[in-house]
Amino acid sequence: MDKSNILVAVICCKYKLPTLNQCLKAIKNAGFTEVLLNYEGHHTDFYNTEEDTFLVKQVIDEPKYLQVWNWQGAGKVAREFDQHQAARLTPICMARNMCLDFAQHKEFEWIFFCDSDCIMPKNVMEIFDSPYKLKGGLIPGRGVHSHVFYYEKPDYHNEKGDFVPCANGSCGSLAIHKDLFYRLRFRWGMPIGSEQISSEDPLFASDALHIFGEKWWVNRQVRYTHIGDLAENETAR
Repeated sequence: MDKSNILVAVICCKYKLPTLNQCLKAIKNAGFTEVLLNYEGHHTDFYNTEEDTFLVKQVIDEPKYLQVWNWQGAGKVAREFDQHQAARLTPICMARNMCLDFAQHKEFEWIFFCDSDCIMPKNVMEIFDSPYKLKGGLIPGRGVHSHVFYYEKPDYHNEKGDFVPCANGSCGSLAIHKDLFYRLRFRWGMPIGSEQISSEDPLFASDALHIFGEKWWVNRQVRYTHIGDLAENETAR
């Protein structure tokens, strides 16, 4: 796999700034050069806040590309805890779609999402040792989720080597081929044929499966490190 055809897209907001350098260092050590940092700031002039000044001083030379944006004045809802879906998921979907648009504009073959609190392992390229168009590694939970990995309903009967198809994995480690990201975008809300509200991970998987017939595959041997803990006011319920 030619790494120049892979855009590594790192999603970051001020809540995850403390782990960003570790994330970028792991990406660099893995040999990736095409790196896009999408940072959700909170001011139009991103030099105005302490967190954004930290970003500029510490990491602006590390990624090859940089997107800095905010959504103040666009119906923003104050972030309170992680079940406040409008506050949590709307900017996440916006950020991921900005990355998809960028990857399509630059004509990359793959976009490879990595959240800024997720540290790539040394064997991360094993994800690409397969023909699947939607695939990733294993993200371990943290805090109250530390006893599980973030992937749902794995189908062990149809596993092929280290890869297992599942309902969805985590967007913290997700490689998407251009056949999908040229035609599909992230959203949150109701899956096709369901009235249950879902986040962007299961919805992207559901849309890819129902519209294009593509399953999400997880390589169980590619295991990331998930840094940090859930803040008390963001504890999952």
